[in-house]
Amino acid sequence: MESVIPATTGEHATGSDTSATAPNSDSQRVLSNSLVVLVRQLFLWGLNSILVLFLPRYLGAEGMGQLSFMLSFTALVAVGITLGFGKFITKAVARDTSMAEQYFGAAMALRVLLTILGVAVTVVIVEVVGYEPDLKTVLYVGTASMIAASFAKSAIGFLWGFEDMKSPARAEISAKTLGVAAGIPVLILTSSVIAYVTVLLVANLLQFALASYYLQKRVKLRITFNVATMRNIVAGGIPFLMMVVILEMYANADVIILRAYTTDAVTGWYGAALQFYQSAQLFPLAITTALLPTLSRLHKKDVTVLAGIARKSISINAAVVVPASLALSLLSQQIIDILPYPAEFDNSVLTLSLLALTIPITAFLSMLGTIAISVDKQKAMAWALAGTLLLDIALNMITIPYFQDRYGNGGIGAGITTLLAEVVMVIIAVKLMPAELFDRATRIMVGKILVAAAVLTGIGLLSYPLGVNPIFTVVAGCAVYVGLIFAMKIYTVKEVKTLLYTVMGRRRAAELDSEMGVQK
Repeated sequence: MESVIPATTGEHATGSDTSATAPNSDSQRVLSNSLVVLVRQLFLWGLNSILVLFLPRYLGAEGMGQLSFMLSFTALVAVGITLGFGKFITKAVARDTSMAEQYFGAAMALRVLLTILGVAVTVVIVEVVGYEPDLKTVLYVGTASMIAASFAKSAIGFLWGFEDMKSPARAEISAKTLGVAAGIPVLILTSSVIAYVTVLLVANLLQFALASYYLQKRVKLRITFNVATMRNIVAGGIPFLMMVVILEMYANADVIILRAYTTDAVTGWYGAALQFYQSAQLFPLAITTALLPTLSRLHKKDVTVLAGIARKSISINAAVVVPASLALSLLSQQIIDILPYPAEFDNSVLTLSLLALTIPITAFLSMLGTIAISVDKQKAMAWALAGTLLLDIALNMITIPYFQDRYGNGGIGAGITTLLAEVVMVIIAVKLMPAELFDRATRIMVGKILVAAAVLTGIGLLSYPLGVNPIFTVVAGCAVYVGLIFAMKIYTVKEVKTLLYTVMGRRRAAELDSEMGVQK
């Protein structure tokens, strides 16, 4: 499943039309790249699952609280270092690969300058606020790790622009493997947050080295202070900067506010539940990562093909994520009980159950966000996100103190707020989609999926008063859900067969497009 576009394809490099832009190839490329990213995500999910067993056990609630706070803190600092031009670079390279080398030199120059500024700001904040000595060290080492990761992501963004998903997957899996292989012994021997974050730093440096190695096969890796190109990148990245700033604030506001109103231990309970919520995003992330470069290119070539691929991707995403979400929500108590966590992490159960219900909404939102970026509606999406962020912060400042005072667990309030804010954002995002995407057929398809999801949710809710075993409920509910998917013709047996045969290479990609309803 190598990238469909070779590094030396001269016609494509000059931006000329080739047969690679035909619907057959586009659908095949999205499918192939989605599979590569999905395999990557499965590996990463497996490695993360191993860490889930060890982190709360050896760091404890306070250690998990410090780690969660560090991740949120450095994520916000990273926004200033990236300036939002990562997705802009992916889009620009996907539309014209001949510009990749020029963009790379200027992007690296910008990244170096912004990193120096980011480090200075971090030092000022940490020293002025006056965090305790251990947390200061965690934040400084975490910032160094984040910087290495940001440079790695920059190189990966260029590879994605070439619609190459395999090389970044190798780099990320190698780095994560190192992080787990070295991180677990360090946790067992030291139970130290500082030592574990140091391992993350080494792993991110490895990821940057590998991503750069793969990228140098396509472009010359050199820093060039080309002011005109740097200005172009900054200008093109501003709408994305707004989106990235808001998304990072939105993703991390709950942890920051939670720690402000509660303790490291309460933040740690929430952080433990958050691990599962984030791990469950592997499937939608695989699809959106593969979709962005292809849809960005198709927006300038064939909107009909773009809409067809986007519609089917949304339905595939929903069909997989909805039952997985309900299973995680219903089995939250059993999952926490099985894991070798200290007893205090029973406080993570209700939060995990709430966050699990948010997973399908988050997945749908990421799909809509990717489509919005592909069709150049990132400015409108950014303003919509800004409104949702304000709502999220306001609700968190009400719900977190309330549930902390009433139940001693402010994380419950953060979970409820996340669910409400995501629903509001999806409603707004749907309004921003192209008319070709949400036509009558798409609305009917989404309606059918919601009906199937409602039936599945109803089965789950009825199981509690009836005392049905949660595992049996999940199995039976998923079976009913799959049956409804076929009964309402959201998918047909023929579609599934065509998809499988295409994956195995037994039929031409044109058959896939026929089943997807894509017309040339």
